[in-house]
Amino acid sequence: MNNAEYNGWSNYETWSVNLWINNDQDSLNYWNKVTEFCYSVKQNPEGSYIEAVYKLSNYLREQFNEGTPITEGLYGQLLGGALSVVDWREIAEHFCDNYETELSIKSRKELTA
Repeated sequence: MNNAEYNGWSNYETWSVNLWINNDQDSLNYWNKVTEFCYSVKQNPEGSYIEAVYKLSNYLREQFNEGTPITEGLYGQLLGGALSVVDWREIAEHFCDNYETELSIKSRKELTA
C-alpha cells in the first residue's frame, strides 16, 4: 500500500477519514465534544495537550475500528488494511489544535469585553 503524503496529511487514508469526520456536522460536533472531554480529564496540567491527543487518538481508533460493518472477506481485508494505516494521532492533533485555537479566541474575547 502506498502511504505517500496526501493533501498535507501523512497519507490518503488519514486525509479521507478526517475529511469524512469534518464534512458531516453531527460527526464534527461529536468529535469536538470528545476532544473537549479529553481535555477535561487531564491529570497533568503541563501535559494536557499530549494527554488529550493520546486519549483522543485512542477513542478515534477504537470507534472507527469497532464501527466497521464489514469484517470478513475481501472487503473486510481491504477496509481493515486502510484503517490500519490511518494516523489517528495526526487527526487527534488536528482536533486538539482547533480546540486550543478556540480556547485562545474565547480568552481574548473575554479580555476585551
